[in-house]
Amino acid sequence: MDPNSVVNKRLSDYVNSNEEVIYLDHPSFLYLKNSQAQQYIKLMHQESYSSEFHSPLVSLIEDKVLSLVDATLKQVRFVDLGPGYPDKAIPILSHLRRAGIEVSYCPIDVNPFFLDLARESVEKITSSIFPIQSLFEEVAHADISKISGVGQNVSSIIHIGPTFMNYAPSEAFDIMLRMSIPGDRLIISTELLEDVSIESAAKIYVSKEVEHFNYMLLSNLGIAISDLRYFVQTNGNCIEMGFTVLRDVALNEYRLSKGTQIVTATSRRYGLKDLKSVLESYFDSYDIYTSIPPSVAISKIQILE
Repeated sequence: MDPNSVVNKRLSDYVNSNEEVIYLDHPSFLYLKNSQAQQYIKLMHQESYSSEFHSPLVSLIEDKVLSLVDATLKQVRFVDLGPGYPDKAIPILSHLRRAGIEVSYCPIDVNPFFLDLARESVEKITSSIFPIQSLFEEVAHADISKISGVGQNVSSIIHIGPTFMNYAPSEAFDIMLRMSIPGDRLIISTELLEDVSIESAAKIYVSKEVEHFNYMLLSNLGIAISDLRYFVQTNGNCIEMGFTVLRDVALNEYRLSKGTQIVTATSRRYGLKDLKSVLESYFDSYDIYTSIPPSVAISKIQILE
């Protein structure tokens, strides 16, 4: 896949329709090149970034792992959507290994750097590893079964971490349901907005490091940082990151007009009531586990007949 072809097509469509706000916020666009993935890992190593919800989610998973995983399982295929460094998968995989359950690990990501990092991080606690380099939207249950080649009695645990917040809920649920069959389990990790406002939650993204991470997408397209001004704004339950074009910019195939906004990332936030509402719109039953105080949540869903 040409790392920039899909982005260029999306940008061209917006420019040709004279839109004042251009949404280049598909989650995969931030990780099309290894340099982008490496920059994200640098962000994860910063306490100011990871402490907001990544570290609390790991702690919650460690605390609730017995509730998240059925000890009667014999064989498990653990499908990890957008693993990055798989810190949220490791506690579950370690528990399964201690319980004597055979586990195959199937990370799915558009970026090969993330797939290599995930493989290296879990190879000592899994029976086998079957990475898939792909957009999530292009993978179905049959694809995973064909690649992983496990037995007939295997159960899938399909896990998505904070990447869930970068998708509209319906998109994320559709992706996970295409990958699952009755008897499988879904695990979803997300930040909660219970004791803080969305404006407060947005402050994590106001930094030079996050700005640079978002700019890398536009740099790939040949847009100079001097022609842009970074912004972080809220839009309903969404935090939007992106850039305002400061002057007319001529690219190879089109022109960006002064004042145009380019949204490079969208991250959704939910209160507990909102999270329950979106889950109930798709699933008959689910379990939610929250931290104390309720800053993060893990949802567990079993796919029924």
